[in-house]
This record gives sequence, structure tokens and C-alpha cells, in this order.
Amino acid sequence: MIQFEDYISADNIIDILCRLRAKLADQRHKKQLLQHLAIYKETKKTGQDRLSAINSILPPRSKWVSLKEKTRTREFITHDNRKYKQPISSFAKNKKSIKLTIHFHQKYNCNYEYLNKLNDFITLVKKHCLDPNYQINHPQIYSVSKSKIIEDRIECRPLCVFNQLVDKVIICLVNQYLSKLFDPFFYSESLAFRYKREYHGENKYTSHHDAIYRIQEFVLKNKKRNIYVAECDMEKFYDSVNHKIVKKSFYTLLRLAQKSNPDINFSCVRRIFEKYLRCYNFQRDVYKLNNNPEFWKKQEEKKGVFSWVRNELLKHGFYKNERSLIHSHIGVPQGGALSGLIANIVLNNIDQEIIKKIANKNVLYIRYCDDMILLTTNKRHCKTILNLYTKNLEKLKLVPHPFKEIDSSSNFWKEKSKAPYKWDPINRPWISFVGYEIKRNGDTRVRKKSIRKELTKQTQVVKEIMCFLKNKERVTNNSIQESLTNRLIGMSIGRVNLWNYTTMKNELCWINGFHALTYNKFASKQMKMLDAHRNILLKKVHYNLPHTGIPQNKTILSKQSLKHQRFYGKPYSYYYHYIKNFKKN
Repeated sequence: MIQFEDYISADNIIDILCRLRAKLADQRHKKQLLQHLAIYKETKKTGQDRLSAINSILPPRSKWVSLKEKTRTREFITHDNRKYKQPISSFAKNKKSIKLTIHFHQKYNCNYEYLNKLNDFITLVKKHCLDPNYQINHPQIYSVSKSKIIEDRIECRPLCVFNQLVDKVIICLVNQYLSKLFDPFFYSESLAFRYKREYHGENKYTSHHDAIYRIQEFVLKNKKRNIYVAECDMEKFYDSVNHKIVKKSFYTLLRLAQKSNPDINFSCVRRIFEKYLRCYNFQRDVYKLNNNPEFWKKQEEKKGVFSWVRNELLKHGFYKNERSLIHSHIGVPQGGALSGLIANIVLNNIDQEIIKKIANKNVLYIRYCDDMILLTTNKRHCKTILNLYTKNLEKLKLVPHPFKEIDSSSNFWKEKSKAPYKWDPINRPWISFVGYEIKRNGDTRVRKKSIRKELTKQTQVVKEIMCFLKNKERVTNNSIQESLTNRLIGMSIGRVNLWNYTTMKNELCWINGFHALTYNKFASKQMKMLDAHRNILLKKVHYNLPHTGIPQNKTILSKQSLKHQRFYGKPYSYYYHYIKNFKKN
């Protein structure tokens, strides 16, 4: 491990800036879709970019170098050992293009103004990192609806955005450095927000899919034995974690890292980590906004509310009284790069206690951020380990959702925390974890709530565009239909063409978020339902466009042409891209 001062290099800073700029380009592209479909007499901006400062220190879009075929494609091997190439994602392409442009201009000493500003910015980042008086600015708070009603107001989640580019880059640098530093001390089956590591024979970044693979392996290993399951989900983890406990856990890991790296001085990175905690307090920055009408007028949800677990924290005796709770420093910003790492730092205390308890026992304990699932072949062990887990949560002043005994199937899916129950292949064959539902025989399907979200998202995309176009002068029906179809296809199965649909790897799309699905009738039915719903929406759009007041194209309006629209058939379907990797028997 190198010194943090050496890690703050120009290359690492430029890499973060290129990633932020590529992300910004993707966001702007989505926002400008509506602008391209409607023609204004006066051009209208899509809104000020939150990171507008980044445009002045990176090359303008017109200067980006074009990537050659080798750099804009990647080679992969399919299950039948054939080699194929496919274009990289637009995000990866933009990031590479920006990075190559900067290196090219630096190599040939091009006299561009942005290069001088970039060098000044790199110097400023290094200066702030080494400055003991540097303070991270308070993040800006936005509300994200959770579609749950609380006393005639809609419950919202606070999303925090660091608008100062210097702060954002420094937080990313610290997060990368500490993630690599602490990763060897974390539990192997803690799968969220981890650094690239050796995991079950692969060098990879772990994801929620790995949790499903481990559960399937456990099921196969104990095929003929009873399996007992317990689940735990915390209430408002990011909004209730105590800063003193975060610091204590952080210092413990830092001491372990110091033993492994005795020649490294961690004072600089420790100081910035503490500044990150200090820049945010849930009670001061979020909870008080519930009584601020001006804040909610600017949000999409005008009647929103930020809920909290104030009563639960007092009820469990974590704080002596209301005064003690108000004056405590609580919460970390959701959306900040370091917050995911903080979850692992704090909950690693529980992981280490559980590891000691499950040694040499037939137990699978998986944690994905603040979600936990426990599988054992002994009900008594399951209860013992769960009790240990909850006791350690109390020590950390964290509140789990109430544990419920699963006595009937009616409330099974509603409960977030479940007391130990038998995974019964007949009466209770399915369990749920990280967006999946797993059957007792190892089959998987998408969680019903995730299916509903995707159906709602399809409808919202169509509704947003049609509402925007109503009574406005627009481009042709052809362009509208094509743009909408491309957007629905892109978000569902990725950038598909007729020449590559059989071999392409789905990236940055909905179907890629569920590549741990097995081939079974349940998942097949779900994929066909998503296809049918999308096609119904596109049919409605096709027939409704003529009634919105623009000249019609008879070719598009014919029923015969509708049958040959590109959204029909397997190249563009959820179902095909779900089954294409399964070998036919």
C-alpha cells in the first residue's frame, strides 16, 4: 500500500474526472430526448448541470478523439467457446475518449485553455487534501419518493449531492484508497461496496448475483436436509448510524492496517474521513426540512416527508432522552461515495462475531450492505446466531425491522425481518433476497416488487413523452416512434442490433441486473409479461400519435406496418435475452 499523498496523483484525479464527465454525458443525453422530439421557437436549456465546473477543466465535446475499433470494442467468449466482439457501453466509450484526448493534448503540448485549468484543479485537490483546515461543504438534499403514504404525505428518501467538484473528487479518492486498505479485514461474504478481490477462484468485484450463487450452492449441498432461514433488514441505517460508533470502528480497522503497513502515515486520510462525517447530520440537514414548505415546493413530490426512527431509538434506550438524541451526531449522506464503505466499516463488527459463532458449522451467512440472510440446517443454531446478530445491532445503536414469526403465507412477503422459519419445498418454497426469489430446488425468479417497478417504469417513460408532446409542434411520427422504442429497448435489454442480438453481452440495462436467473417456467412467465406490457404501450403510442395534432404519415399508420415494427420478435425481447445463454436440451 502506498502513502495517501502519493495516491493523490494526476492520473487518479483525471480518471475520476473522466468518469464523472462520462456519467454527466449519459444523464444529459436522457434529458435531451424530450428536447429533440419537440421543436421550440426559442431554444430551451435542459437545466444547469450540477457539475458544470467539470466542463471547463476537461476537453470540449468537439475535441474528443474518435476511438479506433480495438478501443471501442471488447472481445468475449460465449458458452460455446466462440469469440465475439461487441461495442463497449456509451459510458465506457466516452470515458476512454476523454482520457485519450487529455493524454494526446498533454503529449504534444497543445496550447488549450482547459489544460491549464486542469493542472490548476489537480494542484488544488492536492492542496486541500494536505490542508488541515480544509472542510467538506454540506451536501445539497433532494427527495426521492418511496410511494408510501404517512399521514397524507408521501414518504421520501433523502438523496445527498456534493455540488463542489473538489469535494466530490476528494471523497472519491479517499473512498478508493480506504476500500483497498480495509478490504482484507472484511468478511468474505459481505458482498456490497467491496474492492476488486479474489473471490471463489475469480478476481472480481462482488455483486448481489454472488449472493444468489452462494445460496444455490448451499441448497445443492443440503438437498436432502431441512433448511432454516432468518432474514434481517435495518430501519433507516444511513439515517441513524451514530458518528461515535463509526469513528470507533474506523480507528479499529486503521490500527489493523497500521500493523500491516507500519511505514505508512494515515493521518491525512483519517482527517478527511472525519471531515466527511462532520459535513452531515441527519437531524440538522434533513429531518428539520419536514417543516420547511419552501424546500418541498422545489421538489418533485410537493407533499413529501422524511421519516425517521426517532421513537424506536428512544424506545430501545440507545439515547437517554430526547435532548440526548437531538445533540448526538447521527447519519451519513445517502449518495456520498464513502457512505457504502461506512456501512461495511460499522457492520464488520457484527460480521466478526458471527464468523466465530459459525466456525465449522453448516451455516451460510451473507450480508449485502444492511440486508442479511442466514441459512442453516439446524433451527437451534439459526436462533442462536440471529440472537447474536440482534444483540450486536443493539451495541451499535441500530434498529432492525421488527422480527415476525411466519405463521401464514399471507404476510410472508410483507415482512422485511423474519424470525427463523423452515424453508419448506411444499408450503413455503420461495425465499427473497437482493431482488431475487429463490425456490427450494435452486430455481430463481425476479422479485415481484422488482417486476412491478419495471412495469411502472415502462409506463412512466411513455407517459412522460406523450404528455410533453401534447399540443406542441414536433418532429415526425417516425422520429417519435423510433426514439421511444429505442429508449424502451435500451433500458430493458441494452444496445441491440439485428447483427449482434444472438451474441451480445447485455450491459447497463434491466436484464443484466438479473443474470443469475435460472431457466424455469416462473421466470419465463415474468419475461413474457414484460414483453407483452411493453408492446401494448407501443401499440397505444402508435395509435394515439395521429390524434395529437400533427400531419400524419399513412405508411406508419397502417396496421400492416405495425406488425413489422422492430419491437416485435426475439431480437428485442426480454424473454429471448433471458433464455439465450441456456443450452437447449
